[in-house]
Amino acid sequence: MTTAILDINDQLLLITTDLEQSYSECGFAQLSNKGITCGADAYAMHWQVPQSSFNDYWRRLNQLPLPHKQQWARHNADIAFAQLQQMLLAAGSPERVILSVPGSFSDSQLALLVGLLNATSSTLSVSYTHLRAHETSLHL
Repeated sequence: MTTAILDINDQLLLITTDLEQSYSECGFAQLSNKGITCGADAYAMHWQVPQSSFNDYWRRLNQLPLPHKQQWARHNADIAFAQLQQMLLAAGSPERVILSVPGSFSDSQLALLVGLLNATSSTLSVSYTHLRAHETSLHL
């Protein structure tokens, strides 16, 4: 069983497997009529079509409608789902994912993220670490 740690922070997403494989992407997405492009490719073309570029969907992870109707995404969760699928595939489709998320993630955002990860695979097992600034491992 392959295990991976998915670290989501302000700068990037990093997935590392127990087979010592690492893959990282910036939290950028570009929506076009062909689909959702994520990571460095989206960042490279964000200046060309800024109205179709997104870079705060992880911080605003929710299911509220996007400001402008998009063909491939209804809300930030759809964009995050596309990037999660891409990253898990790049990491070799691990069977178990351990999450490390910012302390600023709300319980509803964490629940949504776990749901997105579970939707990527029927065999995926998810566990997470969600410590806020005032908590320590003693609170676990």
